[in-house]
Amino acid sequence: MKMDMKERKFAGILVLVLFIMVIQPVIPVESQQETRMFEVDGLRVIFKPVAGETVGVQLFFDGGVTKQTEENQGIDAFLLSASMRGSEKYPKEKLISEVTKMGTAMGADAYYDYTTAYMRSVKKNFESSWNMFVDILLNPLLEEDEVELVRSQLISAARQKRDSPDSYVVDLANSLLYEGHPYALDPYGVEESLRNITIEDLINHNGELLTKSRMLLVIVGDFTQREVERYASAFASLPEGEEEGLLNRIVEKIMETSRRLLPRTSQECSNLLGRAETAETGEKFVYVPLEIPNTYVRGVFRAPGMDDPDYYAACIALDILSDTLWEEVRTKRNMAYSVGSGLSSRRDNYGIVTVTTNTPDEALNVMKSVIEKMKSEGVSAERVEEAVNGYITSFYLSNEGTLSQAYLLGLWELNGGGWEKSFEFVDNLRKIKPEAVKDFLNTYLKDITTAAVGGQSLSVKL
Repeated sequence: MKMDMKERKFAGILVLVLFIMVIQPVIPVESQQETRMFEVDGLRVIFKPVAGETVGVQLFFDGGVTKQTEENQGIDAFLLSASMRGSEKYPKEKLISEVTKMGTAMGADAYYDYTTAYMRSVKKNFESSWNMFVDILLNPLLEEDEVELVRSQLISAARQKRDSPDSYVVDLANSLLYEGHPYALDPYGVEESLRNITIEDLINHNGELLTKSRMLLVIVGDFTQREVERYASAFASLPEGEEEGLLNRIVEKIMETSRRLLPRTSQECSNLLGRAETAETGEKFVYVPLEIPNTYVRGVFRAPGMDDPDYYAACIALDILSDTLWEEVRTKRNMAYSVGSGLSSRRDNYGIVTVTTNTPDEALNVMKSVIEKMKSEGVSAERVEEAVNGYITSFYLSNEGTLSQAYLLGLWELNGGGWEKSFEFVDNLRKIKPEAVKDFLNTYLKDITTAAVGGQSLSVKL
């Protein structure tokens, strides 16, 4: 379930996809039950048949930053972004012309646990679109001019993250919570790693990434299984890659460092994020002064993953908390421009509490009071029911498109204990009782690591 807060109303809602949403009716339950998983020449495939003209494809490459190093972090994103610039059969100009004419969208996204290449097309153009999609992955040109263009774009994005207080505080909090952990790396890379990755590195990495043991293909569209098997066979020539158990080894690598929570030193934080000498640190806390009107505060804490029974209570508890924080901090007291809480979807998961304000101590005191009150008093059954209904509505709205549905299935397969559980999500939410919400808050909402950047220092910590 995809992560972090966006708009105010959805601040506490775990939006399962941040991809392009395609207008298409919600798929009825009976057709969802036809979803199946099988292998084609050793490639894992999830196929969800749906009626309609739109087809969504997500190709997952398992591993993400857990298969990268400090020196080559971002290489998945770099490789797939450069691959999208054209192949031997479909050079850039021809590729752009064809996808524009057909209304097809292709792209790539990088995450901490995996990387994806995706495609969306109308069914009548799927065959031609699929052929292009496969060819740019198997036979990318990786021409020097195009590689350098992608490099400059990624470096520019890395710099902008440092210049944006929103992004800066996210990276700072991440570096504190996941110090010594694979998640300390950036899936899109940092300036130094991006500068040092060569075309030869990309070519070699293409061979490592495109192995069946790391790949999961998800197709949502109006096809038969036989048709999907034919499409998937396009990857038949790829090597098997690592032996079975890759996912287990990745999870073990994550979990073996999952409790290393000590914050970085002031100098390490400054070096990591490009802000020098002025960082102020304490236990699980860092503040960096910036000459801006507001202060951006982000508290992060360990939370249950999607495969944990407590996950469903976490979704609802943080949704209720987010709305309550908005009401108390923003609406009643006008102390913040934005405030809320949310939940991530990583294998080693975390939750967030965040606020943007020009009176951080006052706002944080109110937030702490809200949190402690919910911990001690809990919430009513009516409030839980209201939150569950709103969450389910948002869940359906964010997964109307075939591309979003394909992402959802792959996410649950890789991070949630199996794609089947995506169909149990709504029912499990409806089972949540007030006691589970209270238990979650008291069990997990503590030992909060806090990062802050902005124009006002703070003495109050979450």
